[in-house]
Amino acid sequence: IVHHSRDTPEKQWDETLALAFDGVRRVLSHFSEQAGAVAFAPLAYAMLLQVQETLRTLGSETSTSAIRALVDLMRIPSALQLFEVELLTVDPRLLPGDVKMTSVWLLGWRVLWQLLTHCMSRELPENLIESFTASMVALRSSHGHCFSAEQHLILLQFS
Repeated sequence: IVHHSRDTPEKQWDETLALAFDGVRRVLSHFSEQAGAVAFAPLAYAMLLQVQETLRTLGSETSTSAIRALVDLMRIPSALQLFEVELLTVDPRLLPGDVKMTSVWLLGWRVLWQLLTHCMSRELPENLIESFTASMVALRSSHGHCFSAEQHLILLQFS
């Protein structure tokens, strides 16, 4: 017997993605403390690329999981450590070619900015807006002292 909320392959895939985001985020959170930025950055970057693609679909359940995973990833202490971009296979949509140093924190903000510009011309479900707002408020509560002026403006756009 399959619950009605998981009665199609699409719904089952959405649930799989939601579970994957949560699992990978937990592993990265525990792994990052011992590994340092050099080992943590490429793995976090790969997750950021998947989060970015998932957020573009604006599917309610997957986007909610993706934004939570993104914010949780940005809150990991290692996310603030700078690393050399040459550690990554760079996706030009996420990082301009002239940048030499970055952090998971800065890359996460880039994903958030792209999400905001993507959402500006679309109608979003109310529960998705609430999830985005709650995640951003949680980020500001824990890391507001790290925000730049531009990041505060991005947060205001989400509100």
